[in-house]
Amino acid sequence: MKRFFLFYFNVLFIFSIFVLLNSCTSRKETAEEYMKTGIEKHFLGKYNEAIQDYNKVIKKLPEYGDAYYNRAWAKNSLKDFHGAIEDFNKAIEIDSSNSDYYNGRGYAKHELGNYESALKDFYKAIYLDSNNVHAYNNIGWTNNSLGNYKEAIIACNKALKKDSLYFNAYNNRGFAQYKSGNYNLAISDFNKVLSIDPKNSYALLNRGKVYIEIDSIDKACTDFKNAWNSGEDEAMNLYKKHCR
Repeated sequence: MKRFFLFYFNVLFIFSIFVLLNSCTSRKETAEEYMKTGIEKHFLGKYNEAIQDYNKVIKKLPEYGDAYYNRAWAKNSLKDFHGAIEDFNKAIEIDSSNSDYYNGRGYAKHELGNYESALKDFYKAIYLDSNNVHAYNNIGWTNNSLGNYKEAIIACNKALKKDSLYFNAYNNRGFAQYKSGNYNLAISDFNKVLSIDPKNSYALLNRGKVYIEIDSIDKACTDFKNAWNSGEDEAMNLYKKHCR
C-alpha cells in the first residue's frame, strides 16, 4: 500500500508539473500573440487598439518589460506623455539595464519640456549602450531645445558616425547649424535628409527658413509649399508671409 501511495504521489506530482509548465507555455505563447498584433496595430497608427493588446500581454505576463515599453510608445504617439513615463518607469523597474527604456523615458520627458531630466535619461541610455544611436540623436534634439547648438552638433556627429544614413540626426544637426548661422552647412544637412526621404516636411520647412536668411526667396517658397503639402502648418504661415 505504501509503495502504491508513493507511486501515485509521484505520478500526480509529475502530472502537476506538466500541467503547470504547459499552462505557463500557453500563457506565454498567447501573450506573444497579443504582443505581435499590438505591434502591427501600432505601426498602422491604431494606437488605442495596440494599447488594448499590450494590456492583455501585461495581464498575462506582468513582469514583461517590453510590454510596458511598447505601451509607453503607443501612449507617446497619443501625446499621453505622463502615462508613457509611468510605463517606462515600470519597464525600468523590471530591467534597469535596458538602454532603450531610458531613451524612451527621456523622449517623453522632452515632450513635456523637462529637458534637463530628459538629458539625464539619454546619457544613462548611452552609459548602458554606447551604440545607442537614438540616444545620441536625442541629446542633440534636446540641446537644440535648450539653445545649446554646439553641444547639439557634437551629439549629432556621434550619432552619424555610428549610422551615416540616420536622417533624424541630419535634421537635428541641420537645425543647430541653421541657428548657429552656418547656413551652407545647414543646407547640406537638409539636402542629405531629402536625398533619403524626399518628402521630409521638417527638412523642407527648415531648409526654407535657411533660404530666407540668404535671400533665396524662390527656393524658400518652393520648400515651404512642399512642406505645407506634407502637413506642416508653420510652412503654410511662412508661405503666406513670404510668397504671396
